[in-house]
Amino acid sequence: MCDLTNPTEQTNKDSRAAWLATLDAGIRPHVDILDAAGIEKFESCQGGDGHHFPEPTVRFYGGRDEGFRALAVALQVGPLPVRSLRRYWRIGSDGAPEGPNWEMTFYPPEHPLGQGFALVALGTAVGA
Repeated sequence: MCDLTNPTEQTNKDSRAAWLATLDAGIRPHVDILDAAGIEKFESCQGGDGHHFPEPTVRFYGGRDEGFRALAVALQVGPLPVRSLRRYWRIGSDGAPEGPNWEMTFYPPEHPLGQGFALVALGTAVGA
């Protein structure tokens, strides 16, 4: 199921592996790469039927430059099949905008632009 929580500081390899194992398998390598670079994510989902998002999505905090830093990490370190990068404001229950925050989406493995990204997380190939 989609991860809707902010991860705590990962203090050792075992706790990091355990935390990553709680994420959707289809978004786990994306989150792993972004988190390792210090991107402070607060929501992730592999997308598709039965999920909160229609496509693989990672949402994260940060100032006006953080999205571009995350994009550079995704493209250079991954490389990840980035589809879009957005800065957005959520409308709270009181009708006031909250944010801004960042959202990065990815091509799913079944999409031609999402294929060929043999990502490895916790020893499991995803998207190959």
